[in-house]
Amino acid sequence: MPEYNLKGVTVRFPYAAYDCQLTLMAKIIESLQTSGNALIQSPTGTGKTMCLLASTLAWREAFMASRQLASALDDGGKPTNDPFRANLLSQLSSAVSGSERTERYDGEPPKIYYVSRTHSQLSQAVAELRKSEYRPRVCVLGSREQMCIHPEVSTVPNVARSAICKQKVQKKTCEYHLNVETSKFQSEHEILDIEEIVQFGQEHRACPYFLSRASQSQADIIFLPYNYLIDQTSRKSQNIDVKNSIIIFDEGHNLESSCGEATSFELTEGDLDACILEGRHCKDLVSLPAVGARDVSEEDFQILVDIIVKCKERIANLPLTKSNQLVLPGEYIYDLFASMDVTFETVGSVIRVIEAAVALMAQETKRRQMKTSLNQFATALKVVFRDGYGSRQGDLKDICREYKVFVQGDTSAGDDDGFQGRGAAGRKLSFWCFSSGVAMKDLVQRGCRSIILASGTLSPLESFACEMGIPFQSRLENPHVIEPDQVFVGIVQCGPAGVQLSSSYENRKSPAYITDLGNAIVNFVRIVPDGLLCFFPSYTVLKLCMEAWERPNQGASVSILDRIRKYKHTVTEPKAKAEFGQTLEEFYRHLNDPDLSGAVFFAVCRGKASEGLDFSDSKGRAVVVCGIPFPSHMDPKVKLKRQYLDEQHADKKTPQIQTLSGSDWYKQQAARAVNQALGRVIRHKNDYGAILLCDFRFRQNISQLPVWVRQHVRVHNNFGEVQGQLGRFFRHMDEKQGQTKVIAKKSADAKVAARGNAAVMEHKVFQSIVQTKTVVSLEHSQVEIKTKRARSATKESSEMWQQLKGINSLTTVERMGGESASSSKTTMEITRTTAYKSVPTSLMRSSSTVLRKPLHPHLSAKARQASVQEVQDDDGLKSVPVDAQSARKRPLSADDEGQPFHNQATDSISIENQQPSSSRRSNTKAYIQKVKAALSVAHFSDFQHGLKSFKSGDIDISKLVDSLLLLFKGDEDLIWGLSDFIPRKHRGLFEERVRRHQTTDS
Repeated sequence: MPEYNLKGVTVRFPYAAYDCQLTLMAKIIESLQTSGNALIQSPTGTGKTMCLLASTLAWREAFMASRQLASALDDGGKPTNDPFRANLLSQLSSAVSGSERTERYDGEPPKIYYVSRTHSQLSQAVAELRKSEYRPRVCVLGSREQMCIHPEVSTVPNVARSAICKQKVQKKTCEYHLNVETSKFQSEHEILDIEEIVQFGQEHRACPYFLSRASQSQADIIFLPYNYLIDQTSRKSQNIDVKNSIIIFDEGHNLESSCGEATSFELTEGDLDACILEGRHCKDLVSLPAVGARDVSEEDFQILVDIIVKCKERIANLPLTKSNQLVLPGEYIYDLFASMDVTFETVGSVIRVIEAAVALMAQETKRRQMKTSLNQFATALKVVFRDGYGSRQGDLKDICREYKVFVQGDTSAGDDDGFQGRGAAGRKLSFWCFSSGVAMKDLVQRGCRSIILASGTLSPLESFACEMGIPFQSRLENPHVIEPDQVFVGIVQCGPAGVQLSSSYENRKSPAYITDLGNAIVNFVRIVPDGLLCFFPSYTVLKLCMEAWERPNQGASVSILDRIRKYKHTVTEPKAKAEFGQTLEEFYRHLNDPDLSGAVFFAVCRGKASEGLDFSDSKGRAVVVCGIPFPSHMDPKVKLKRQYLDEQHADKKTPQIQTLSGSDWYKQQAARAVNQALGRVIRHKNDYGAILLCDFRFRQNISQLPVWVRQHVRVHNNFGEVQGQLGRFFRHMDEKQGQTKVIAKKSADAKVAARGNAAVMEHKVFQSIVQTKTVVSLEHSQVEIKTKRARSATKESSEMWQQLKGINSLTTVERMGGESASSSKTTMEITRTTAYKSVPTSLMRSSSTVLRKPLHPHLSAKARQASVQEVQDDDGLKSVPVDAQSARKRPLSADDEGQPFHNQATDSISIENQQPSSSRRSNTKAYIQKVKAALSVAHFSDFQHGLKSFKSGDIDISKLVDSLLLLFKGDEDLIWGLSDFIPRKHRGLFEERVRRHQTTDS
């Protein structure tokens, strides 16, 4: 395993590190040595997670070694006169603390908290740790929702689950919890993620949740989600102490919103009504003799109900403005609760009563599946009366400057941007924190050593640092590990008809804009192979476009979506989280559809598809961004955020604090949403793809893009320009990656590729073709015939078709309709219009089943015809026919075989006397489906293997029949159906062999 000395620390890396990885690790070590904070941007695919783990663990390893050695060399604190000892101690101090600081070793080594947004991201980080040579003691924290295995408790909602769990643990009635102490959880060097911890718990009937908690105190590194750390209440309940710790926020671009959520709350009038009902119900419950003695009384619950009733009345009596809203300073929230006798001194008692109510209701089986609104009220109290807020009046006043109280009237309909008040029944009270620094400063004040915030999309770094509210002494914006030719970035200012592309609020509903944007995407899907991701600024814009593209334009026979679907399957991101997994699966499935060139995913910036999903390689060959996703300007929270930032920016009292204006924040929110979407396209060093920014306003915001994207941007003034360059980009990458090969290289290559077609290749027309050098130019609409690209995940039906074609090609008699190829009078006709300056020079097929080759081998016959008709559509589309090389080459389906393709705008090759039977193709497809339906997946694979062995000559016709009869198990339809595809010279032997088996069986 390679080792690198970085800043005096030896880092063991699992593979040879790139320069950008060494730079990243050195920056992290520098921050740890100086007890500073670091802001790191490194694109997806640059090994960011491994660098974070390896460098931090290497530094901690050096710290522990230095601590042990310093203790061994220590002479009771007396100065040493031994030069060797002094030099060694100096080197140790330099490795751990840099050259200007002296490290203290009197405490425990710093604990590492590795924080990410989701548990799936944490599982990926644990997997990366396993790849390294480091074996620290690991703890993965999760919720009861993910880790509870009790058959009763695990089936109830999360709030009730926690209450029931606590009751069973307290009463010692949970056998899973009782087995925790006797179960050996993990060995010294074992690293488990949440799924494996749960599996361990199930095997040993021990609670995974408490197993994980038990390993927390001894762990060197703890993996946990955002809210466990930045939410003060969660941090307290999880017993997390950040003093002298190293905190790594991976995927930190979401930290601003997460900090805001952890320090804010919203309560609707409906929520308060539900709280009142729950409080009264608990009062009735506690009066029942069967419930028994409780820590709280009926009177306690009545006081709680009175508090909530007063809260509802106070909010209802507030005078709203004409806009049905009211904005108040942050201090008002304390006045509101003080009027209900809830203060820093009394809030603890109120929360205790609420917790008792939640536990009481959790005992009722009929209420376990119900939402507990009282828990929301408790959360609101914990946000307002955070630990440390009430220590000094001056501090509280400063904190209130970061907040606004917002009251929204009854709102049942959303605005044009999709904003909608949650409380359709009554008013809504919001207490919004507009500074991420409130949560981040809390971590710093509690004594953490270093905060490392890393992501692939933090640009611009300066503004992000301002939003966090803490200093970042070290900053790094890393380049990508890919080569410059692996990415194409184009700003598309206008569509094929010349309409300026802009998704601005004023222009987004323009029919001309929507139509030309759709026409642009039609052209992109013809060029881009495999998967294409298309991101819209919002669900509103996505819906507008989808509805318009579903209808044919005036005078047109087909809609834009129909034209797109001729080439790629389309899926649209749903709003409902529960439906997203099915949509994603549909997208992945149709990437391998042999009748199409891939699939298109219509999604939304800031949506589920733009965050954390892997669209590597063929899953995402291009990202199209259809506009700039500015936050909704009508959203009251956005308005107040901009107002807050402008106030901070204009405040002359704190000139030493760098601030951000509301306008800059508004623009940069859009930039980060775009950058997050762009990160879907390049996922590792061998990946490649295109980025198409379809809005003329992007040319004014190039500086907001990540540095690895920024350096490749090209601004295109007309659509034909971007179309031509995009086609050349994918042709270049096809050739570079070896996915497609041009067969017009040498005469010898062509003859090898055309094995079995020797007679045809001797024709003088073919000889002239293979000696001609092909000149390919998308701008002049020239068409080059290229070989099929072998797809790694071709559908089984497509593979089966290829195998049957292989059998059919074993004899020229079948190919030539009963005549041998050498005796047939085959002629080749080459037609070319004056628009082309050269002809294709490649023969496409190595199999001689079909001698007529379509010009667009990656498309079905229907789609090929459509590709030429695109320039003739009567809906106003102005585009250039796309080179066949520009799209992905898939194995031909039965529909492709031998289909002629003639158009005056393109070259065409036709061979006389070669009309394949359409009924033959239909029978082939029907037989494939029948075999697949009758056999298991494993037996179908054996079926294919047998055909391959026969084709290669490894087995003869007798052994082929014997093996297939065993697979078909006497199914005469399958047995005799295969005879249609057996070469004629073997058919007699085939039939004889089948009859012999049937006679034997009878």
